[in-house]
Amino acid sequence: MRARQAIYAALKANNYDPKTLTNKRQTPYVLSEDSGVNLALLFQALQRLSKPDKIANITAGVMAMSDEESHYWFAKIAGGKRSAALKAMRILLGE
Repeated sequence: MRARQAIYAALKANNYDPKTLTNKRQTPYVLSEDSGVNLALLFQALQRLSKPDKIANITAGVMAMSDEESHYWFAKIAGGKRSAALKAMRILLGE
């Protein structure tokens, strides 16, 4: 539920109505770099997680990151050390 709120907030921040988020939508959303990085981080970090408390903690942590911090983690994940960076970020934010 919290992840959904983060997605809706990113859409609103980019002047989209969250009600347009459906499986029938054909046109892509054009997001600011910061919104895109935050959502990419969120999607990567939440992949394969099932515990609601960890999902809520990680979502809150990612959304609270400064732009510099989210870009740092994004670079770590995209830069070839994906599993180590995701594990570190999940431990840092999930507990």
